[in-house]
Amino acid sequence: MILADLFSIILRLTELAFAAIVAGLNGDYLSSVHNADSWQLGRQIYTEVVAGVSIFFAIIWLFPFSGSFVHWPADFAISAAWFAAFGLLVDWLDGNCG
Repeated sequence: MILADLFSIILRLTELAFAAIVAGLNGDYLSSVHNADSWQLGRQIYTEVVAGVSIFFAIIWLFPFSGSFVHWPADFAISAAWFAAFGLLVDWLDGNCG
């Protein structure tokens, strides 16, 4: 059981780190864009919200108060939100990455 708790903590820390990276990069882009309304920036705003929710739940569930893998339905929903966010950003890039 100790190994499962340790594995859960490691996964939560990586979730927290990657969500913070996405939130920072996306927040920097949002702050640098001028003269754009929220409709044009909807994909980036959605990605920022998903990153914020992911950071919130990663901090809440970082320490295993209950069973290690009890929160899997919420983890599945957050994963689906990340998949949608990255899909929206890839569609927005339209093959012009880099």
